[in-house]
Amino acid sequence: MSLDRISSKPGNFQLTPEATSGGFPGALSIGGEAGFVEGAAAQTGGALIQTPTPRSGTIPTLASSGTVTHNGCGVAIVTTGGAVTGAIVQVGSKDGQHLAIVNTSANTITMAAAGTSNVAGGTAAIVPASAALLLVWSASQSRWYDIG
Repeated sequence: MSLDRISSKPGNFQLTPEATSGGFPGALSIGGEAGFVEGAAAQTGGALIQTPTPRSGTIPTLASSGTVTHNGCGVAIVTTGGAVTGAIVQVGSKDGQHLAIVNTSANTITMAAAGTSNVAGGTAAIVPASAALLLVWSASQSRWYDIG
C-alpha cells in the first residue's frame, strides 16, 4: 500500500492514504497505542504504522534483587555497578505488550525465579553485558516470555 499524498505546512503534517483496490478507504494509525493487528490491513484496506515506543524515563542503576521498571513503555534501559542476580521485571500493562530491556553496562543481569521475577524463564533469563532481552507479556500467564 502506498500513500497518495504526504504534505507538510508549518504546524501541520498530513498523511493521506490512497483507497484500496477493493474500494475501502485507506487508513493510518500513528501513536504510542498503534500497532499491528493481524489481518486488519486486509480487512479494512488500511495500513497500520507504529511510531517508535518511548523509553522509560532516566537510566537507573540496577542492583541485585532490584526491579526493572518500564511504566508501560516498550524500552527499559538500565545500567549496573556489577553483576546483577535476582532481578525482577515490573508486570506488563496489557496482553501482548513488548518490552526490550537494554543493558548498557559491562555486567550481566540474571532474573530471579519465575514466580518472583515475572519472567517465565526465571534464572535462565539473562540480559548479557551491552545487549538486550526482548520480552512479550502474557496476561493469562502473568509472565514475560523471551521472544528474542
